[in-house]
Amino acid sequence: MPSYYYRYTGDAEKAYIDSQRLIQSLSGLTYLTPDYYDSAGEAERLLAMPARPIWRIGPIPGETLPEVDVSPRRVVPRFGKTGGGREIAVRGAIPYPEAARLK
Repeated sequence: MPSYYYRYTGDAEKAYIDSQRLIQSLSGLTYLTPDYYDSAGEAERLLAMPARPIWRIGPIPGETLPEVDVSPRRVVPRFGKTGGGREIAVRGAIPYPEAARLK
């Protein structure tokens, strides 16, 4: 398992994370990636996101993650994006690390 993970997101989710001081998707499954992207376009394309992310949350130490529900896998094409990045999914809350605005 990689040492660090990241979550790429927009302003609304970032505001929610800031208010809760935790990362936890409302669906119960929180997707993360071990891949570090500086470019919003690259994150959007390789993670097959429905919209361009604005924020990179992390690094999130692997040892702080709750139960891994979806083992590491390649992202499949969706939303007209190529996919090909790597993802995992966890259940439960993740302590809030630092965040950086993407380019």
